[in-house]
Amino acid sequence: MTQRLRQAPSAVAAAIVSMLVAGCQGSQPAMPASVPEAPATTRVIFGAAPGSIPRGVPVDEEYRREFERCDRENIFRNQLMTGFRRCSGDPNRLTALDRLDDGTISFDAKLGLDIDGGFKALTDPGLTDLRDTSYRYPDGSSVYSDTVPYVVIPQGSDFSRLTGIQIGDIGVVLDGSKAIPILVADRGPANKIGEGSIALFEAIGDSRCRTWQDPDRKTRCSDIRDASLNRNVRYLLFPNSKIAGLTPQTVNQRVAEEALRRFETLKAAAPGP
Repeated sequence: MTQRLRQAPSAVAAAIVSMLVAGCQGSQPAMPASVPEAPATTRVIFGAAPGSIPRGVPVDEEYRREFERCDRENIFRNQLMTGFRRCSGDPNRLTALDRLDDGTISFDAKLGLDIDGGFKALTDPGLTDLRDTSYRYPDGSSVYSDTVPYVVIPQGSDFSRLTGIQIGDIGVVLDGSKAIPILVADRGPANKIGEGSIALFEAIGDSRCRTWQDPDRKTRCSDIRDASLNRNVRYLLFPNSKIAGLTPQTVNQRVAEEALRRFETLKAAAPGP
């Protein structure tokens, strides 16, 4: 999960707490208005043929190798990473960081779990779990990990400066023949890359939720298995792709429509065999 210090509760957190209090009083709580009732608009494209997408050219091999060094030695930018910032226990496995001809950023890395903004982070947070993601909707509310497939990018200026990717941009995650549209919604430590939301793991089909409070809808995960996938996935992120006016109710549909449109364009432009 994203390893940053916790911050003050947001309006979403207050809504969740109110919901729980109501439940304890015997009433049936309603989901906060800012949380989609179910990830019904999460879309997965099968038969995506990710191998047809070219690899592009390296963005900055010196920068990429910093992640490899952290995996081996827990050193990043000549600084020793200690505690939750150590890489060796959950290596980044960043094997490629490329730019395609159209500017799309492509990288291969692990997929770890980020629950920021989700039900457990709001109600029973761990040391590094945050109640809010870096991306905020126009109304100030946060992205909900349980229902919105999102990914995390490194903090600091290096990643965004080198790639052009900013919070609010969109993309797809490729796992085998699956393509899952995603929002770039959170930032993690500068020496960590490759994390995604509870909903992204659900869309991939490799759940990290042990207990759903509402198993029929899967919007409130109260117990997680905090473990990365045992394989790399490929991330395709589109610079300057931020969609204006997203809301908690429309985010999945609008991100899916635009991200998959861009992905199909990318595939169509790929050279034939």
